[in-house]
Amino acid sequence: MRRGLFSLPAGAAVVTVLALTVGYRYADLTHHRRPLPAPAVDRRWPGTMVLTGTLTGYSQRVMSIRTSHGTFGVILAQTAVALPRCGHEPTLQPGERLVVRVPARGDGTLLARMVQDAGPCPR
Repeated sequence: MRRGLFSLPAGAAVVTVLALTVGYRYADLTHHRRPLPAPAVDRRWPGTMVLTGTLTGYSQRVMSIRTSHGTFGVILAQTAVALPRCGHEPTLQPGERLVVRVPARGDGTLLARMVQDAGPCPR
């Protein structure tokens, strides 16, 4: 009796490897979770204060914001929330008016928790 090209265990192993390869490839291309919902605009952040000013510079996640009290350097944290206003998120271009929520008390480092466009909406 002559044996076939593949035996049953070898055939099952080949089919398993192909199924896992295709399955992992498909899983890498699909979204596993829904995106997080946008936070409400009136959301409260305890222990923070609002800093409103004009963006004078932005480089490597550090914003320079000129306010009525002086110029501040604000670090844009990875977890900072950009709240859309007028249908778009802040562009972070110099000259843009921004509202930035930063810790009220700290070690002097201003780490942004929230950034929002403060300019008037175009009509």
